[in-house]
Amino acid sequence: MIAAALRVNAKVSSVMSRAKVAFFASLFAARSDVYAVRWENAGTARSGWMPAVRGGWHKGAAGGREYIPLTEDILASHLLGEIDEGLYPLMDGDRCWWLVPAWLRFL
Repeated sequence: MIAAALRVNAKVSSVMSRAKVAFFASLFAARSDVYAVRWENAGTARSGWMPAVRGGWHKGAAGGREYIPLTEDILASHLLGEIDEGLYPLMDGDRCWWLVPAWLRFL
C-alpha cells in the first residue's frame, strides 16, 4: 500500500503537475472527506457507485466504516485514467459549485 502511494505521488510530480490537479479540483469542487468508487458484478451484470471506505465494503458489514478522503493523489490517478472515481458535489451548508444546463441533453 505504501509503495503504491509512493508511485502515485511520484507520478503526480513527473506526469501531471500539482497545479493542474489543483485546477481541475477547483473546477469540480466537491466534498474532500469522501469520494466514490465504481463497482461491477460480472455475475449479475449490475454496477454502481459507493463511498470509498478503508478495508472495502463487505456484505453484512456493520456500520462505523471509515471513509477514505479525496486527495490530490486520488484525483491525479483519476485524471491519468488509472481509476474511476466519483465526487459528492453537495458540500457543507447545502452548497454546490456545479451547474448543468438542461439544454445539454439536446446536443
